Amino acid sequence: AIWREAAVLPLQKPDFGVPFPDGGEMRAMVRSGYLCLSARIPETGRLVARSTGVNPDWSREDQVIWTVKFKAFAVAIKVTVNPLGAYSAEYIRNQEDPSRPVLASASAGPDGWSAEAAIPLESIAEIGFLSAERIRVPRPDAPELRYYWPGVNELLSYALRPRDAGRQAPPVERKEWWRPAAQPAPTPPGDALE
Repeated sequence: AIWREAAVLPLQKPDFGVPFPDGGEMRAMVRSGYLCLSARIPETGRLVARSTGVNPDWSREDQVIWTVKFKAFAVAIKVTVNPLGAYSAEYIRNQEDPSRPVLASASAGPDGWSAEAAIPLESIAEIGFLSAERIRVPRPDAPELRYYWPGVNELLSYALRPRDAGRQAPPVERKEWWRPAAQPAPTPPGDALE
């Protein structure tokens, strides 16, 4: 539900034709000290993904790649995610803070897949440029397809609000999803006229 409030990144409409899938949708927002990015990728055929884990040796597979450039394009962070949730964060002329790593996840369904990434705001500048790319690797009946947000060799500028050093991200709450949630005790009925 939170993604409904996020900004939709404009997609350059490729002219691949009717038999090929739509490019999907990319969104971005700032939340709890992170630049949060999401992708909803329609796919009616088989997904191509092999890699798992963090910083895998990528093979040719379906991917979403977000790039955040700042400081006169000299510094960048590139986050790559595949349909199985494997991801990597490549820091170009920048260092990752081990206490605040990039986070990512993905999920696949019968109509496509989705991916999310969260980049700590401390890792990027308040003013910069954002772009995204979807790679759909070749299938037996289709060539490799690439979709770009906002377009080929185009970047979308962003400006973050000044950071408030006093605000802290909410704590992570660990839940044991396999255990049923505790139900609150029922409240005794009261007189509505009191």
